[in-house]
Amino acid sequence: SDSSSGAAAAAAPAGGGAAAPSEWVRTTLFLLSQTSSFSGSFTTTTRGSQSAGAGPNNPIIERTTSKSKINMAPSSGGGSREGYALSIEGLSDMVKDQQRGFLSAYDGPDGLATALGSHAHNGLDGAPDDLRARTAKYGRNYVEPPPIKTYLELIWEGLEDNTIKALLICAAISILLLPAEKASHRLTASIEGMAIFLTVFVVLNLQATIEYTKAKEFRRQQLELESDAEFSVVRKGAIVRVSPKDIVVGDVVRVAVGDIVPADGVLLEGTDVKMDESALTGEPILVHKTAKVADDPFVLSGTNVMTGSGKFLVVAVGINSVQGRILAAVIQSTGGAGATNGEAP
Repeated sequence: SDSSSGAAAAAAPAGGGAAAPSEWVRTTLFLLSQTSSFSGSFTTTTRGSQSAGAGPNNPIIERTTSKSKINMAPSSGGGSREGYALSIEGLSDMVKDQQRGFLSAYDGPDGLATALGSHAHNGLDGAPDDLRARTAKYGRNYVEPPPIKTYLELIWEGLEDNTIKALLICAAISILLLPAEKASHRLTASIEGMAIFLTVFVVLNLQATIEYTKAKEFRRQQLELESDAEFSVVRKGAIVRVSPKDIVVGDVVRVAVGDIVPADGVLLEGTDVKMDESALTGEPILVHKTAKVADDPFVLSGTNVMTGSGKFLVVAVGINSVQGRILAAVIQSTGGAGATNGEAP
């Protein structure tokens, strides 16, 4: 304020009268130039401090000198799409972490469908080349189950039983002590040891046969159920029935009561849709789903539709879905070697 007064006094005429209009204009312009200089130096300092961490993955965000407003780079959507890439990881994490900011950046589920080259009402165009390209980019909606244990692996597991170990030790001791037995008792002692070995052999093979047969039968029934399952998918404005293995990212899938969701997605529209997510979360509480970003529009694969009906946009399939991630973790923890997105038999 002192500098301002001094500048005004210097600009005033010597006679002590009021300053001429031109002198006041020059004084005002001088003060404005000083303010602009200060504001420019602040902006330069802010940008310089950010440039140390700037890079391809950390672009500089320009900030104005206003108290609370931050000007982000303009985007075609309702908000900045920086950090919300339409990649396998980005879409998968959006559902897993329920990132509502991701949806908001694309103007909600409808805008996300457009960004994925689909349409909220008409779905994909269903062109074979487009479907193959989507499968190549985002993976196939199939998680190969772990391989069935071989017969020898089941035999080896049976040998780890403590009772079997104890019987084998007793049989071995009985055979090793044969020389110490009287000649008249050696035949009886050898029969006892061999009988134990024979019993263990029969038990192990019988158990392995039963387990191997059950595993093969279960796998056969599982494949039959998967091959018979079909879902209503909107393609080119028409509803078609397709196998869950043929569902790709960008598809619009219709679901109703009793359906098991075949892939991760976001709800486009629905009427009183409530999901049972206990298979994934362990909580038996029904979760209400709506197409509003502020509520809960995220639909998880492997969950059951308990009430209502609707349609959702597929954003993650196969090993990249929530259910696929869980299955992959289970397979890895049990030492399985199933392929992640291999071709279905």
